[in-house]
Amino acid sequence: MSQGEFYVKKATEISHETGSRVSITNDPVSAVKDADVVYTDVWVSMGQEKEREEKEAKFREFQVNEKLVSNARRDFIFMHCLPAHRGGLRSPTASQTASTA
Repeated sequence: MSQGEFYVKKATEISHETGSRVSITNDPVSAVKDADVVYTDVWVSMGQEKEREEKEAKFREFQVNEKLVSNARRDFIFMHCLPAHRGGLRSPTASQTASTA
């Protein structure tokens, strides 16, 4: 079992106990549909700056922006790792749309 599979299995087990739901998708709209929490990670890790343009082009449709989060619950919480770079993984005003953690 891969590390990713392990964590999906563990999260699924916890979801059964808590009444939550785990889903995996490559469709950003379905990923945030009625979501209570939207979490994103960086596209370019430290030390990978040479890959920035390629990754930004590849992941552009996954940017957390106002249009995308309009599909989440009205009172959703937006979480991101630090540092959060505006204009990359999230639009400049995305964190103003929701509660931010």
